[in-house]
Amino acid sequence: MTDIVKSATVQSLLDRASGVTEAGGDPRLKAITRDLLEAVMVAIEKHDISESEFWQALIFLQEGAGEFGLIAPGVGIEHFIDLHMDAKDAEAGIGGGTPRTIEGPLYVAGAPLVDGDLIKTNDVNLTTDPDDTETLTMSGRITG
Repeated sequence: MTDIVKSATVQSLLDRASGVTEAGGDPRLKAITRDLLEAVMVAIEKHDISESEFWQALIFLQEGAGEFGLIAPGVGIEHFIDLHMDAKDAEAGIGGGTPRTIEGPLYVAGAPLVDGDLIKTNDVNLTTDPDDTETLTMSGRITG
């Protein structure tokens, strides 16, 4: 590995490409852009990604541009963001509630099933978590 990413030439390129050396714009966005570009360069160097492999990856992203909403969860980025946000909540002392998941905000793995007869009699408690709020009342009809 050449470690060229740490060179002054590449560091200067990253500054220029991300706009950090230019006035105006959002400094946070510039910093994030710079870090993302540098991470791509580090991966190229670390894995000795060939020019052909690089262009194949760009073609994949270009052809999938209309599906970025599916690519993000498909490669685990969306789940990572959920985990990151949960960790931030835990660090801030915020707990309880339903964990964020790709399956949706109301999905809880291993949640108990509710007997169909209870649903018919409107006798289902959706939560046993103690909280300081009023009881949530839901109504509707399950058709399948």
